[in-house]
Amino acid sequence: MELLFWVAAVVLAGLGILLLQLARDIWWKPLQIKKHFESQGIQGPPYKLLYGNAPDIVRMANEESCKPLPLSGHNIVPRVLPGFHQWGKTYGHDYVYWFGNKPRLFIPHPELAKEILSKKFGHYEKIQFKQVRNEGLSGLKGEKWARHRRILNPGFRMEALKGMIPSIAECSTNMLREWSKLVSSGVNEIDVYKEFSVLTSDIISHTAFRSSYAEGNHIFHLQAQYVLLAFESFCRVYIPGSR
Repeated sequence: MELLFWVAAVVLAGLGILLLQLARDIWWKPLQIKKHFESQGIQGPPYKLLYGNAPDIVRMANEESCKPLPLSGHNIVPRVLPGFHQWGKTYGHDYVYWFGNKPRLFIPHPELAKEILSKKFGHYEKIQFKQVRNEGLSGLKGEKWARHRRILNPGFRMEALKGMIPSIAECSTNMLREWSKLVSSGVNEIDVYKEFSVLTSDIISHTAFRSSYAEGNHIFHLQAQYVLLAFESFCRVYIPGSR
């Protein structure tokens, strides 16, 4: 009986510690961070437990996508990033929003963003998507980043880019030719987003691999599904033992 009592006490103590750590991570620390930014005059949308402002971003994007898109004007920010646009009007140019329990500082000034990203103090931490990008250039840091950058640099020199122009022009011409066929057949609407995704993949296939989108269509489709599933997994709150 005494042994059972001590086992129950240890289990309850462990659960209590876990609950305290959880409360610290998803409630106390975010509130302290929010107060820290507010003391510097940086406001933002309210923090929400577990998901932060991610549901608000999705909701506003869905609401905006249901509205008709005006054909005149080039102010696309309210359409593409409605949440960020609305928060910018409400809280000012610089503000803090939340992705889960992680704060994100929104900085719309290109020069300031360039300065932050170009400084080599190591303060800026890149978001890790190891399940998607593995060891890609965008996720590397330090000497690994410098080595991969040196390897890639020759492919992006002006002379190399000039050599890609004929392939880019050919891919673009093929796309426009297909559009003309669709219009001639009576199609009144074209999914430009999908068409430009195909065009981008086709250009990369021609210039980098001397192939075509049609030949690698299955691979491109699998990659798109892979990224989508990884992003959904990243956004989902996982409770150990729930699956």
